[in-house]
Amino acid sequence: MAAVLQQEAAATMPERESLRPGLIWALAHRPLWLAGIALSAFSFVVQGAALAFGPLVLVLPSASTDLLFALPLIARRRRRRLTRRDAAGTACTAGSVAAFLAVLPYHG
Repeated sequence: MAAVLQQEAAATMPERESLRPGLIWALAHRPLWLAGIALSAFSFVVQGAALAFGPLVLVLPSASTDLLFALPLIARRRRRRLTRRDAAGTACTAGSVAAFLAVLPYHG
């Protein structure tokens, strides 16, 4: 949800603000973007807690799957369908994480 909220807030900014230093300052005054930042910070706390129960090589690949959830949520909020390119990227991400976890030696 963090990426969805941040993307939503950034999408409302004028295109002329893109890639300008003032963009971050302007976004910092938008509650939606700040909520996304807060959720990102919370996710780092959760990942830190997960490291207490599992090794880094398991926690970080799991955390990288945020794209699998963010992309469909963003498309839905914008009332758009995922393109084939979006679906291919999502499938590659899921497949890569699955392949990594499958070949990872388990040292429980």
